[in-house]
Amino acid sequence: MENYIVRIYRFEKGNPRHLVGIVELVEGKRRGKRAFTNFEDLWKILNSRISERVPPQQREAAKEVKASTPAYPVDVLKGLTKKVIVDARRLSREKRVLLTGYAIKKVGNGEIVTLADDDNAREDISLVARNHGWMLKGTEPRGDSYRVTITSTLPLHP
Repeated sequence: MENYIVRIYRFEKGNPRHLVGIVELVEGKRRGKRAFTNFEDLWKILNSRISERVPPQQREAAKEVKASTPAYPVDVLKGLTKKVIVDARRLSREKRVLLTGYAIKKVGNGEIVTLADDDNAREDISLVARNHGWMLKGTEPRGDSYRVTITSTLPLHP
């Protein structure tokens, strides 16, 4: 860990953008001083010092992750669940059961919707769900096919 000394020589209370100071690296391989004239320059100096320690590939990967990560509050993220759709139409019962089992192992916690075109889909998928500790949430007929939803969490209302 590196330690810095930030010396501010001039600061106007009415104008926080007018600031003069020096950042000095106390411990580390590359000691030195850099001047700044506003808060933006101060943060650039500190961030550049931090980014000098991280290899360029990791810096770029971190920027991509930050750019692709939505900024949601924690409460909103707790309400979201993983949802996977398994298309098992025109497949045999065995393949439908296997695909649903693989999806359960892949998701871990969340919700799986299996699309099937067989009347026995509800029984098959609910049996797989019970074997893995999941439960049947519901079945919706959609024309000549069915949407069978299973979930890893218990419902709030029976």
